[in-house]
Amino acid sequence: MKEIRTVLIDDHPPVRDGVKAALQRDGNILIVGEGDSGRELWEILESDRVDVIILDISLPDSSGIELLAKVREIYPSVRVIILSMYSRSDYVLESISAGAVGYISKETSPMKLIEGVKQVAQGDYFFDQTTLGIIVQKALAHPQRFYDIKDDAYESLTAREQEVMRLLAEGFSVKRIAQSLFISYRTVENHRTSVFRKLNLKNSAELVHYATKLGIIDMD
Repeated sequence: MKEIRTVLIDDHPPVRDGVKAALQRDGNILIVGEGDSGRELWEILESDRVDVIILDISLPDSSGIELLAKVREIYPSVRVIILSMYSRSDYVLESISAGAVGYISKETSPMKLIEGVKQVAQGDYFFDQTTLGIIVQKALAHPQRFYDIKDDAYESLTAREQEVMRLLAEGFSVKRIAQSLFISYRTVENHRTSVFRKLNLKNSAELVHYATKLGIIDMD
């Protein structure tokens, strides 16, 4: 794996030092800058090449989510992970809508931090288990809805594949989907494989991200 040039922005020095120490355990992750404000982030971005930003959701001079949206607009190739002590569904949803490709709790283990940086650097998404669990629980609290979704990839799915995709995004197991739709386990597996292939998704975290962006699962 090539060197992952990473920036860490958090206004709590102990947290920043801990995350930095964790990431430096991996020889492929290089910390090219760190700071405690949006101003410092812009200074780093203007002077150095960056692959991944780990960004606190609350900074003294700006909202991490607003900052994220601006970074994605000006530097679209930079991947941003939100690092927060708040595992609230509204924060997660707003972060995803603003362009975050990862959301990690500050209580996440060092190994998971490293895993997250590597995954997003490769073009994937990464949500820690706490965050993913909250997303699924929130989604399951809402009944089925019908949406007029304008997305070519989504429209390429058959009606049954769309139904299976929504249930997967809401956290249903393959077995439970089969029971709910009165079809076989193997048929659901085949639909699942087709959904992931047509939408070019690699894992469940990407599926949740995609479904949230389209509004297929509602976090409000």
